[in-house]
Parts: sequence; C-alpha cells; structure tokens
Amino acid sequence: MGTLGGRLAPCCTAHKPSTRKEGRSYNFAMSSQVADDQSAITALLADYYRAFSTLHLPSIVAYFHEPCLLVGPQGVSSAPTRPVLTASLTPLMETLRHNGYARSELVNQQFKSLSSSAALLTGVAVRFKHDGQELSRAGLTYVMHKTDLGWKIAALITHDV
Repeated sequence: MGTLGGRLAPCCTAHKPSTRKEGRSYNFAMSSQVADDQSAITALLADYYRAFSTLHLPSIVAYFHEPCLLVGPQGVSSAPTRPVLTASLTPLMETLRHNGYARSELVNQQFKSLSSSAALLTGVAVRFKHDGQELSRAGLTYVMHKTDLGWKIAALITHDV
C-alpha cells in the first residue's frame, strides 16, 4: 500500500470508497459505455416484455441470440435456431393463455457489465391476469450478448425469487 504524507494514497481506494472520517472518500462514476449498455439493455428488455405480453412467438424469439440457452428447474435446453426456440417456448405460451395471462413486468432489476459484449440483468418477472390479479412471479437472469445488430438474449435462467 502506498502512502501520501502518512495517509493512504488514493490508488488504494480505487475499487472501494473510503469509510475513514478523516480522509477523503473516492467514489467513481459508472463509465459512460457501461451506462449506455445498461440503458440499451434495459430498454431492449422493456420492449421484449411488451412483445412477451402478446404471447406472439415470432415477436418474442426475435430478441434471442442464435444459438441461446434456456436454464431452469427442468434442466438446460439449447436452442440453436429460432424455430427450435419457438418449439421450446410453445408449451409455456399455451399454459399462460390457459391461465388467463395478460402481461408481465420485470421488477427489482440488477445490472452487471461483464465486458464490452456481455452483461447480466437479473430481476423478477411478475405475471398478471386480465383482471389485474397477479398470476405468478419468477426470478430471471438474462445473459446478454452484444452483436452487430445490438444486444440479444444469449441465455435465460429461471430461478427462485
């Protein structure tokens, strides 16, 4: 650890703000690229949730990377193409229709940039019926990948809330 006049040098606190009362506290703003990525992914997932709420599979699968992974309590499923992904999601869409599904919201979002082309977004999907009653909740983590066409869902992980 470096010192500066008997105090810790600022480089020693670059990753964690200082909690010392007598010293300076160093807070580093999120890089503009990470902020731009977070904003783009958040907007993309808002659009995805609007598409998902229609239960129209061609609109939904357009948000996924080819190939993609689905991970959940039933296991891991690889979808190398959109037609395979469509077949994987069809039973879920049928169940939602049968249960009076109307729309979903993604709440409690937490974002983590992994690199310039990879990020995670975790949240809770809240599903509602046509009458506004809550139908279900599911924890979801989206592994996002940046392509030449923008951000895509590379993996969707379903987990406990």
